[in-house]
Amino acid sequence: MRLSSAPRPRSGFTMIELMIVIVILVMLSALLLSGINKVLVYVDEVRTTSEVSKLSEACETFRLDFGLYPPSRITFSERDSSLMDAYSIQYLNRLFPGIDLDLFITSGGTQWHDWNGNGAADANPYTLAGNECLVHFLGGPTYSSIGSTIPLGWHTDKTNPTRPPSATASRLGPFYEFNAARLSVTPDLPGLTGWDATRNVWRGYNDPYGTPYAYFLASDLSMNNYRGFLTRFGEVNDCAPLCGGNFMPYFASPPGPIVPSMGTPQPNLIKFHRSDKFQIISAGRDRRFGQGGHYNQADPQASLWNPLSGIAPDQGRAGNPALADRVSDDYDNVTNFSEGKLVQ
Repeated sequence: MRLSSAPRPRSGFTMIELMIVIVILVMLSALLLSGINKVLVYVDEVRTTSEVSKLSEACETFRLDFGLYPPSRITFSERDSSLMDAYSIQYLNRLFPGIDLDLFITSGGTQWHDWNGNGAADANPYTLAGNECLVHFLGGPTYSSIGSTIPLGWHTDKTNPTRPPSATASRLGPFYEFNAARLSVTPDLPGLTGWDATRNVWRGYNDPYGTPYAYFLASDLSMNNYRGFLTRFGEVNDCAPLCGGNFMPYFASPPGPIVPSMGTPQPNLIKFHRSDKFQIISAGRDRRFGQGGHYNQADPQASLWNPLSGIAPDQGRAGNPALADRVSDDYDNVTNFSEGKLVQ
């Protein structure tokens, strides 16, 4: 009689089984990482949208105290108002009633207007772009002369608003609490006139992705009067060093009459978003502003188009990859007139 042998215990997984387990684990890890990444992307977008909203609120509060929104381009001179343009002189006089823009004494106790807070009466004028104006006017001078690294607001005496803080004097602002680690100098683009990199000590405020927020003001607060609309005809937008010379603030109305081939643009036929206020724009995750221009919230992806590109909108994007690439840079921009990204 044959006795049956006892079954042998398994020694472990076969190579094939092991490979299957590894593949499953890799797939599960990929799904988990993808989910985490989507959450992080969403969190950054929500954070950016919230900051844009708070900056907008700060601009509204600034207007309550000064009667105007912060400008989006201004020229300062600490010695001679003849070095300033007429718009800057008019705007500063309206913001600071009674100010003497020629206040300058080389010796004695009288203080000049120390716009950048460095403790020196600088001989050359400064021209600030929109991103720099947003920080400077909402925050006030930084006063590096007394060791400050953050803006400290404006003196309540509007005839001499740059006087440094003291223990007894109250301040107007800061209207937004800027994080010093996120304040950054924007290098000037070569070839743009009016922006001098050698004297660029003014700072913008980085969004959560690391690019300064762009800021555009409707000039004189009049309807559809954003500077930079006629860029091809000699006008440069107020954030040119940051966004590029051909970037346009976003507008909503059909752009038909301003196709370059149809002659001189007609600004009165354009309706800008926030047409009598301002636009605040984050470049988004890709850190590229794109081209700006036409944007219709009802059909955002199809409507984006900049007449300064020289390409008519009816040429379409499907057959023009170069145009599609430029336009797609706008998709993740976060603004104060869109709910989150321009294109969801």
